[in-house]
Amino acid sequence: ADVYGLGCTLFHALTGHPPFQAETVEDLVMAHVQTPLTPPILVAPEVSLETSEAIMIAMAKDPAERFQSYDQFIMAFTAARSRLLVSRWGGEEV
Repeated sequence: ADVYGLGCTLFHALTGHPPFQAETVEDLVMAHVQTPLTPPILVAPEVSLETSEAIMIAMAKDPAERFQSYDQFIMAFTAARSRLLVSRWGGEEV
């Protein structure tokens, strides 16, 4: 597995929808390669902007544009969670 695969899994878990749908396996593979990803926040508005952006980076078409490690992805998700908690339960905006 890689960061892209984890991004796909989290996209599905958070939105309730797979990131791409197609009639055939070949079309599905091509969608992963060529079709622009719909930001998760547009599929499920309850997903925070920071979380949506982290998934978008993880699933970038160009591997060089993705997080280069799971640690980078985890840090982005942790930061997104922290901002969400602060905004929901008081405190300063981050």
